[in-house]
Amino acid sequence: ELLTENVPGGIFEFVMDADGIMTFPYLTSDMGPLLGTTSDTMRRDGASGFAHIHPDDIDGLGAAIELSRKTLDQFKYRYRVNHPEKGLRWIAVNSTPVAGEDGCVIWYGSLFDVTDDVEREEALRTPAEIARKTSLRLQRLTGNVPGGIFEFVVDAQGDMGFPFLSEGFGPLVGASIDAMQEDANVFFELVHPDDVTDLHTAIEKSATSLDNFKLNYRIILPEHGLRWLRVNATPVALSGGGVRWHG
Repeated sequence: ELLTENVPGGIFEFVMDADGIMTFPYLTSDMGPLLGTTSDTMRRDGASGFAHIHPDDIDGLGAAIELSRKTLDQFKYRYRVNHPEKGLRWIAVNSTPVAGEDGCVIWYGSLFDVTDDVEREEALRTPAEIARKTSLRLQRLTGNVPGGIFEFVVDAQGDMGFPFLSEGFGPLVGASIDAMQEDANVFFELVHPDDVTDLHTAIEKSATSLDNFKLNYRIILPEHGLRWLRVNATPVALSGGGVRWHG
């Protein structure tokens, strides 16, 4: 008791008998308050520990418990609780099931409030999700535009990259979008040898002056041979050095 009562979160022994009746033969005093009840109440009525589960998580939690009961695999789950005093809280549970007598299963585990961790994860995930949706929207918007639409960056160290390329860009220059986004040199290797210097010079001039970048140049397509391309792009200086073109 002295050891477990000083562990953050809750430690428990949870039993489900063959008829599905749930009991907590043992749990630390902090566990009940984590779930919006009291540990004494949970000792008297095991189902009370599930009283405040978020409605959207009830089925998932029940299915996970049932799967662990059948397989005796380690039980790990994260779910929400509508806490009467603290509002919405995230709970993480981790326990080991053991087959008992008369068809019951006993889980020995721990339970923690991980709301702060979830909120930090969400704060990091939200910008990434916005970026993913924005990229998908751009692909849909630009997918039917003749020619190719691009975002081209030269950073402070002189490294080049294509953060965005429309679907039409690949067939236009005879290279895959994935290959060019992995290595921008894939694109420049297709430029006619007599035009490579002019192209790089025009890029450097635009980067220095931040004037619009316009140029006609030749490219050698693997299947169609020599083709003329016209590029028109607007440069923007980056805060950390380097330039980004949209064109």
